[in-house]
Amino acid sequence: MRKVTPKSSRITPLILLLTLVVLTPLIGANEHLLAVRISEARGDELRQMALIRGLDPDLEPSELRNALFAYHSITFIDESPTSDTEQSILVHIARANRIENPQANLFILEGAVEITFRVSNQEREHSLSGDRLIVDLEHSIITAQGSVRYDDGAAFSQVETEILTYNRGLGQLIMIDSHTTVEHPDKDRKVTLHTLADQLVSISMGAVSVHHKGIIATSAKDPLSSIRAEQLVFKSGGDLFVKSGTLYMGRVPVLWLPFFPFIENRMVGNPAMGFNSERGMFVSTTWEIFGKDPTVGKADRSETLALLAKDEDRPIHHDNLLYRTDLKASALEQWAEESSSYLSIMADAYEHSGLSLGLNTDIRSFKGQLAIQGMGLLAIDPQGVDKKTIFGDVTTLRYLAEPKLSYTSRWANVRLSLPLYSDPSVKRIYANRLTGFSIEGALGKQMEFPTDFTGDITTADWTLVSSFTLPTGWSAPYLSSLSISSLRATAKRRYKLEDGEYGYQITELNIPELQMRASGTLFSFRRNLNKKEEQPSAVKEIELPKDPLLAPIFGQTVAKRSVSSTARQELALSYNLEQRFNQRLDPTEGTMEYRYSFSKATFTFFATPHSNIITVREQLVPQITILDDLSKQTFYSKDAQ
Repeated sequence: MRKVTPKSSRITPLILLLTLVVLTPLIGANEHLLAVRISEARGDELRQMALIRGLDPDLEPSELRNALFAYHSITFIDESPTSDTEQSILVHIARANRIENPQANLFILEGAVEITFRVSNQEREHSLSGDRLIVDLEHSIITAQGSVRYDDGAAFSQVETEILTYNRGLGQLIMIDSHTTVEHPDKDRKVTLHTLADQLVSISMGAVSVHHKGIIATSAKDPLSSIRAEQLVFKSGGDLFVKSGTLYMGRVPVLWLPFFPFIENRMVGNPAMGFNSERGMFVSTTWEIFGKDPTVGKADRSETLALLAKDEDRPIHHDNLLYRTDLKASALEQWAEESSSYLSIMADAYEHSGLSLGLNTDIRSFKGQLAIQGMGLLAIDPQGVDKKTIFGDVTTLRYLAEPKLSYTSRWANVRLSLPLYSDPSVKRIYANRLTGFSIEGALGKQMEFPTDFTGDITTADWTLVSSFTLPTGWSAPYLSSLSISSLRATAKRRYKLEDGEYGYQITELNIPELQMRASGTLFSFRRNLNKKEEQPSAVKEIELPKDPLLAPIFGQTVAKRSVSSTARQELALSYNLEQRFNQRLDPTEGTMEYRYSFSKATFTFFATPHSNIITVREQLVPQITILDDLSKQTFYSKDAQ
């Protein structure tokens, strides 16, 4: 058995591709995190940030923020209202054991407090309960303490916390020891996602929420798996960015990442990464250039990470790194959707199987008459050899191509298939791939690949199959039907050893295999004959006395009248021709090895001097069979009937 020493450099492309997939969204996400940090900073922190960047620290806080935004070329939109009218809060006290009003527009509520409030220019109500609440209407600030529950009917539907501060003037919501619960539909069930944090800061009323020292899990206590991070940043729409995050299995940390984005909207590229016992470390990407590739799906994920991706019921379209549902389809996308066409590019890296680059496509005309389908890829295998001397050997450059062409119309039906493989296992290794976004493997889970293609491919036949129905309107009735029911060409290819090296060799070549039929009428003469016949007709009944005792000896008499009916004379001769032909050629020299020909004609003679008297129908069926087989001692035979 050949022992293969892994090449030390084979992991380099894998690392490069992994870095590309992981860090591509990093630039935009870090910019957003920086904007959040600048907007949150106060006093000394703002001045320290200005000193580090060489800015004037003596400016007013608002001027310092604008200077920092300008320094980093960040456009930050403050969605908080500015006018006094917009900042006012309307509060309804539903329940409180004690209410104090120490000064104007300031209320202190204690004991099982429940209130609802809304901003004057909004319709959405916020509900808040706790042991103690302080409502400052002048500054539009509400503070709650002790067993606090909050529900805004949107971003925070179920929140429990110890301390909550709502500042409408700054557009901020701050919570201490927060616990947010969200229900996510997952197929036929609902899964609850818990997010816990030492501090939660919501900016622009839920547009961005930062969970400091946060935990995401499917259970609030002793979860089977969880993500713990220094910062969890949620954006409206569901995207999550993890800073300094660790994946835990139970209470055991298994992987730490300095930064990683969990995109709720599908990522263009559909990256999947991880570890597999057969392939080692891997990164797989599938880039849809246009259309919807039906092979792109979701990988097998655990509950925790499955909640971070969503099903799209509406059409989705490319938008830089993500798919979005609110974009208008381009002309190309509209054509692809109408014709069910798609084109996707596959780029994978495997520790043990190397790199592969390929495409998968199905391009159709609008009416579906012409279709170009197929999958193809090139792979560089680090364990490849220069010459395949045993069955299991593979070369360094491996390839797979399965082009298919089909055309369907009223007159023709053509299908062409030309599969190419470098070795029997290339499709099993590189075509069974993960095509949905998944990082479970990178987070410590053993990844299982699909098994759509099993076994080795030792047969790869090239085939052309067609049938034709030719128009005969111009030649009828002499030629009323002409069809080629089957026209085939086949090259049978087998993977075998030849001249000391394994490869696919043509073992049988059949060109062509033909079946055709034709029919028509050589002549047809027909004439109608008129003949007079007597038909009964009723006459007036004789009037007799009606006595029930008399027998009806006098009945109704019937007279005869003349009418005419049609007969015909006919003389016709029609034919039906059938031809079968099969020829096998020597795959190396192209000379004839086997030939079979079968010709059959059916002539039908029909005559009737009078269709009501006599009809004659006779058939003549001559046929001839020719067999030419060089593999037999008597290699030529001819039979005629």
